[in-house]
Amino acid sequence: MRWSSIPLVPANLTLANTLPVGQSFLWHRNDQTYSRAIDNPPRVVFLRQTPTHLEFAAVHPEPAATDADHDSGLTKQWVHDYFQLQYNLPSLYTEWRLRDPELFGRTDLVNAIGVRVLRQDPWETLMA
Repeated sequence: MRWSSIPLVPANLTLANTLPVGQSFLWHRNDQTYSRAIDNPPRVVFLRQTPTHLEFAAVHPEPAATDADHDSGLTKQWVHDYFQLQYNLPSLYTEWRLRDPELFGRTDLVNAIGVRVLRQDPWETLMA
């Protein structure tokens, strides 16, 4: 398995605060690694996090497809889209506090560090 990484601090995404909290039920945790099967193309995606990076890998049914995925960045694009990483979460928190100090000024976001809304397939949200 070949791991790749995206520079990412925990304030922008924390796997432990996002994946096992009831949004998605398809992730499996083994120590500090999360995994799940996805389709189109079929593969198993593995995720783990360091203080400075989100690390990911994918395993396809065919080894050649795994290498092609790594080279093309297919799973990297999926991870980026799934976690909506185009948005800077700490900046959003700051903006929300300014726009609505009554709600977000009183809310303790200390325990919500790096919590993201996942971009899941609609069928997954309905059936899983």
